[in-house]
Amino acid sequence: WPRGQIEAVAEQAEQRQLCASKCWEEFDTEDGFDADGCVAHLKACVGWTDECVGGDAAAEARERAQAALQELEQDPTLQRLSDALGLLAQAQVAQSVAAPADPKAARTLKIQNMGTVLSVTVLPSTTISQLLQKLRLEHGVTEGVWLSEPGAVDPLPLDTTVASLHNEAELVCRLSFLKLCSGSLDGTVCARDLAARTVQEPFVHSTDPKGGVQCVAATTDYVYSGSLNHSVMRWSLHSGQGKEIYKATEGVMSVCVTAEDLYIASRDGSLVRFSQATMQAVSQLNAGNGLQGVVVHNSRCYGALYTDRSVVCCDFTLDPPEKDFTEKLDFNAFVVTLNRSWLFCGGGDFNSGAIQKLALDDGRQVSRFEGHKKPVHAMCASATHLFSGSGDKTVRCWDLEGNCLRVLNEHTREVYGFFFNPSEIYNA
Repeated sequence: WPRGQIEAVAEQAEQRQLCASKCWEEFDTEDGFDADGCVAHLKACVGWTDECVGGDAAAEARERAQAALQELEQDPTLQRLSDALGLLAQAQVAQSVAAPADPKAARTLKIQNMGTVLSVTVLPSTTISQLLQKLRLEHGVTEGVWLSEPGAVDPLPLDTTVASLHNEAELVCRLSFLKLCSGSLDGTVCARDLAARTVQEPFVHSTDPKGGVQCVAATTDYVYSGSLNHSVMRWSLHSGQGKEIYKATEGVMSVCVTAEDLYIASRDGSLVRFSQATMQAVSQLNAGNGLQGVVVHNSRCYGALYTDRSVVCCDFTLDPPEKDFTEKLDFNAFVVTLNRSWLFCGGGDFNSGAIQKLALDDGRQVSRFEGHKKPVHAMCASATHLFSGSGDKTVRCWDLEGNCLRVLNEHTREVYGFFFNPSEIYNA
């Protein structure tokens, strides 16, 4: 079990769950679960020591991790194991980047983050990777960011130390993807630079009045657009050049991009896994009638089936891929989204809107979010909140228990989509 795998759990919750599952399997013996062996193993993997240096923050992190380990020993469940892994990694980060006893050796960096200046105290030996982890833990800066010096275009290498920076008093925290991309029923795709507040020349996907753009997905270099004319185009954000990469038999309703693949959903129910490297379809299956928006988590693809009033999960880790589950709902399903813990399906009927919270592993219905007066057409989720847009012209912010925290009434027509980052919501 490589130490690097443990260190990654502070950044990615799904990685933490994977580590927890492996550790659970290793210590779940015929004689029962070996909690003592598991705890000792975790301490060794994280390089844990009884001595804590580096100030109050590291000491508090260490106490939280120790409490989690004690709870794990008393009640060895998979969830407690996952919690202990995360807290151990956080404590390791807190110790590795905490200020030393000698204040002269510490450096205070000013980080510009989306218009806010954050002050962070680190050691000269602190790397950019450790600094990013500290920003996430102490200031809630989410994943998908990188650091650069003022005026620089490229991110600093992760192994760069604070002592080697040209200007160690100031850094800039940037989103790894600074484009907001939108598609329209007029057949065009627009890319907006969120930092410069500029708009590129629109990409024309189709001039056919019936070939409007139904969906978009993006990486740092490309935008993928799906159209009602059955095609998927790839556009370069640098040159603006576009190329048709896939032709479906029906209108393309959703595209979802991962690190390596593109998942394409069509109105006829076909769901295709498409390689970004080879520009070829890898595998496909029929997910069900009226397939709408899709999202992907660990090669499991979740989609809303409008015609069947259902949520479907397709497992693309299998060859060929297979349906894992289909969960019936009591309303028309239009859109799905997820965070690392839950799946959410939005929709409704003519005069009602509904959001169903479901379990990621088996589709079990957990709770209902009610409040919208018209069907829900757009959603996005963070670790702590859900945002939804509806035909009732409102955007709602919810906690994950279904309590509506805020209603935004700025729109005069139906809300069909938005993109969320920690400080702003961009809706359409």
